[in-house]
Amino acid sequence: MDPYARAYRERPERSGLGIASFVMGLMSLAGAFVVFVLMLARVGSRVLVGLGLCGGGIFALVGLGLGIAGAIQSRNRGLAVLGAVFNGLFISIGSILLLVLLLQ
Repeated sequence: MDPYARAYRERPERSGLGIASFVMGLMSLAGAFVVFVLMLARVGSRVLVGLGLCGGGIFALVGLGLGIAGAIQSRNRGLAVLGAVFNGLFISIGSILLLVLLLQ
């Protein structure tokens, strides 16, 4: 065996789409937590909270698409699937928070 072959190991293939989806999912969930705290504390106007939820929803839809594309494209699907789950979770939580905000 070549001594240099042992030292050189190929890095596992990373999915850029999966990483982007994962980061967007974390940011979306952090944003949902901030909006939830603002709703409980009744700080800020309802319009700004609603706009934050709608903007976060668009952000989460893009992240969900990236996660699905990353899961289809790459063999390393871990971060892509996790990102898609986080973004889908924000879409469901954000929809519930938006309904609560509208019914107040």
